This record gives sequence, C-alpha cells and structure tokens, in this order.
Amino acid sequence: MCLDYLWHSGKKRAIQTAEVLTEVVKIQKAKKEHEGLAPNDDVTILRNELASARQNVMIVGHMPFLSKLTSLLLTGAESANTVAFRQGGIVCLNYSEENQWQLDWMVTPELLV
Repeated sequence: MCLDYLWHSGKKRAIQTAEVLTEVVKIQKAKKEHEGLAPNDDVTILRNELASARQNVMIVGHMPFLSKLTSLLLTGAESANTVAFRQGGIVCLNYSEENQWQLDWMVTPELLV
C-alpha cells in the first residue's frame, strides 16, 4: 500500500499506531500530526480538506470522530453510523470523480489474528 500522507492525532496511542503503520505502509510525502482529529472535533472541516486535497491519506484517530467522519463521507450525515468501527480496525474509502465517497474495503481486528 502506498499513501501520500499519514495523519494522526497528537494523542499517545495514535502516535504509536502511526509509527507501527509506517513500518508496513509506504508514505510518499509525510507522516505528521494533524489538527482536528480529536474524538469530538468537527468532522466537516476534515471532510472539506480531504475533498479538496485529492491525495491518498491514511488517518489514525479516535472514536467517535472516525465513525462520524466515515458516516458523513458515505451518506452526508455524520449521525448515520454506517460503519461498525472497532479498536484497531481499518476502513478504506475512495473519492470518485463524481464527488462521492465509496467504501472500498474494511479490515477488523479479528481478521488479523
């Protein structure tokens, strides 16, 4: 897997997870702490940034932020609860040319054992 960026929150667990991921994921441009990824931050800010960036970005964050962001991207409503996130889970979304997000794949921790 090759990404342009890996963004993580400033919380210790997210930093540790980002470090582990950089051992197995190629990051083309940067792994960096990114503002706005805390559990209760506004997901619309990041939605707008992701849509305009048009980059491959992996986000290491926290609940309920990631669940709300994923729901917002897929359905337009952050309260839709579309993905059953689990600690250690990974969701891959793609942004289409039609300005729509689609679920590409998901890995739950049970699949890795």
